Amino acid sequence: MATDFSRTLSLLRQEAGISQRKAAAALGISQALLSHYENGIREPGLAFVTRVCDFYHVSADYLLGRTASRDGSIIEAAELYDASDEKGTLKGSILATLQKKLVVNTTGVLFELLGKTGDREAITAAGDYLGDALYQLLRQLYREKAELLAESRQSSRRQLDTFSLWTHQIKVPISAMKLLLQDRPDAASATLLCELFKVEQYADMALNYARMNASSTDYVLRTCDLDALLRKVLRRFAPLFIEKKLRLCYEPAPYSLLTDEKWFSFAVEQLLSNAVKYTKAGSVTVAVDAEKQLLTISDTGVGIAPEDLPRVFEQGYTGENGRAHQRATGLGLYLCREALTRLGHSVRLESVPGQGTTAFVGLEREERAYE
Repeated sequence: MATDFSRTLSLLRQEAGISQRKAAAALGISQALLSHYENGIREPGLAFVTRVCDFYHVSADYLLGRTASRDGSIIEAAELYDASDEKGTLKGSILATLQKKLVVNTTGVLFELLGKTGDREAITAAGDYLGDALYQLLRQLYREKAELLAESRQSSRRQLDTFSLWTHQIKVPISAMKLLLQDRPDAASATLLCELFKVEQYADMALNYARMNASSTDYVLRTCDLDALLRKVLRRFAPLFIEKKLRLCYEPAPYSLLTDEKWFSFAVEQLLSNAVKYTKAGSVTVAVDAEKQLLTISDTGVGIAPEDLPRVFEQGYTGENGRAHQRATGLGLYLCREALTRLGHSVRLESVPGQGTTAFVGLEREERAYE
């Protein structure tokens, strides 16, 4: 059962923007044990509490729910409001601002009158009473926030599970039809296989879009063979190259890539899909430059208009080419950049209308938080 300590521990990590795995490594425990602490399944020892306080720069009293102040000190009245500019305009809604002023002013008058009486016992009693009331209110708001966050995550998880099931149900008959058509060498069957591949791609895109917007993702970082990864992706696109009579030029280079193989492959597929889609004749070149740590995918297609190029990675933006073909979703390049960015890779496009487009993917990763 979640406690004040477990909720505070979880929110401090999320506030810091670090994954559970990184936090566990920094605190010298396993991710599983940290998960148990954050969910209130196990109680920590004093040594761990001390490490958490040092790591997040908070007091033990705050971590254990004994005070609302992170450093363990008493919250002053001046800390109850913040001026957003030199004129002292207060932030927040009008109702909250008015209530804040009322409480601060009333408290000021109260302690001013108590100060005139010189009664230390009364002043201390009033301070203790108001401080305790404020603390209880803050803890209640904190609990409600934690409960709402937990409910939101659970709802998001249920929706993703349902969407994943639907997508799986769509892909099952697609796989069955592909198996039936593979034994038929005629041109019509080959065309149908290509169309089924496109439908399967759209299903994968929809599922990954839902996963991308979920509260957590399934990133698994490991070192993989880039050449093997690319060859696997290119084999999937072979029917499309054959159907459109496009030449594929692959220039491999030995490279060990630290990434999530599934999500990186998905990003490459989106770039390759665009290259094939908008190239009527000619070739698509996939090359790895180990020295520059770059993966490039170049085509001899229609290219991208200069006014569209800065916006091609925006969600839902299709540009002139998408409107002309009337078959673009505006999601492929958006999901491609989102996936690569979250993995710590960069991506950019260069294009000359009528000559083709080149995508540049940075293979060197920047450290990022995934959860």
